[in-house]
Amino acid sequence: MNRSSYRGTSFNLPSNKNLWTVCGELDSISELQECARRKFMMLYDEKKVSNPEITFSDFTKEQAAVTGVHLGEFKVQNYEDRLFSSYLIYPFSVFDTFLDEFVSDLKKLNITLKVGKKASKTEKLAQILKQLRGRGIKPVIEPFKMDLFDYYRIRRNVVAHNLPASKYKTAFTKVYTHRSDILSIYPNQANALDKSMSMSYDDFIVCTANLKNISDLLTIAVGKSVNWEKVGKSRPSWMDYKQLKTMHFETEKKIGHIRTTVRSLYGVSLTDKECKAFI
Repeated sequence: MNRSSYRGTSFNLPSNKNLWTVCGELDSISELQECARRKFMMLYDEKKVSNPEITFSDFTKEQAAVTGVHLGEFKVQNYEDRLFSSYLIYPFSVFDTFLDEFVSDLKKLNITLKVGKKASKTEKLAQILKQLRGRGIKPVIEPFKMDLFDYYRIRRNVVAHNLPASKYKTAFTKVYTHRSDILSIYPNQANALDKSMSMSYDDFIVCTANLKNISDLLTIAVGKSVNWEKVGKSRPSWMDYKQLKTMHFETEKKIGHIRTTVRSLYGVSLTDKECKAFI
């Protein structure tokens, strides 16, 4: 999905910036792992040409010895499904942190939300959406994206807590009805949401992309509702008032300092009137 195709604003929040940065790093790490896995499988295919009788377990043991890794027999059934499912653990951890930081960011802009300390990721997101809408802030998130969020969250829980596959079957059935819509957004991930319910690397890519998209849509909605004059009059803690005091009566310099600070933190350029509210 092309981010510029839906954003329509330069407004951003530190929490959203952090999520995109960390998820981008995790994507790179997983891509490196996937390159290594695919290369490994290519070597196995090449080995079978000269030695048709070699088993995957024997091949992994042979390669482990070459690389100095202690690996005996490898007989894990359906290991790829479990491997790709495990990739989901980190993005959801990052998203959980984002939700907490998002609430903190909003408080700095005079938008106070109350989220239960023991709430799960789904509960937190639901509480945040409900409270935002109650304040007239209405993130436009298509229902299938929420279904996708829920499915991958359950898949993450299944592998993290060794739960039975039955836990995610209902969620998969629900989200699979939207597969064509999802693949139209992510056309390069054609192996995602396979009918057999087997996880692929494409599922990981779609999962992280969906999480980043949801965080973006939450952020965009907030940006449309910030009253910068009220924020300024509240004398926010993130504004360097000590620096402003050194400028004494130099109003233009103060306005420039305020505009630069807000642009750096939130990506928007305030009008002179909005800047003066901070003085």
